[in-house]
Amino acid sequence: MSGLSLNSQDSPGFKIGLYFGVLILLVLLSYVCFRQFSQLQQLKSVYLSQINQLTELKQVLTGFARVQAQHQQNQEKINQLAGLIAHSQQTTQAAIALSSQLVESGMQIKLFQPGLSQIPNPFFNFQVLGSYQQLIEFLRINSSRWPLRSVQELNIVPEANTSGRLFVSGVIKICGADEKNLSETAC
Repeated sequence: MSGLSLNSQDSPGFKIGLYFGVLILLVLLSYVCFRQFSQLQQLKSVYLSQINQLTELKQVLTGFARVQAQHQQNQEKINQLAGLIAHSQQTTQAAIALSSQLVESGMQIKLFQPGLSQIPNPFFNFQVLGSYQQLIEFLRINSSRWPLRSVQELNIVPEANTSGRLFVSGVIKICGADEKNLSETAC
């Protein structure tokens, strides 16, 4: 055993093996580090992609809130217009009913015109010619039928050319309700 030396630094094969082992170890470590770095880059890419998606979703959500608010405003306008249409139909029905009541009573219509303020209670300016009996008949018919209304003004003047005939002018205000729903509303 004397030929083998424990001091292996002297042997060139040992040095080559040691260098080769260190080289293999360095290659393995660099491969592992490269894989770790590659996986880290992939994770970073996924993370940045998710951050971008989150930013886009936040923008979409902000846009959605804006669209939802606009939708709410549009719905309110639609509801308001639907109310105006219903009110306009009611006003038209009231005008037809009032003019037919004037005709039924025998009055001669000179003027029957909607007033300028149509909301919430429309009114009509009117001028008619007729006798006392026809005026009383109109007021009787007017008080017992739809549309519920309030005579705001009533001017009665005897007609200058004809005896016994009256010139009547005034303002009639429509006070809610309709032919189907005769519940009274305040004027």
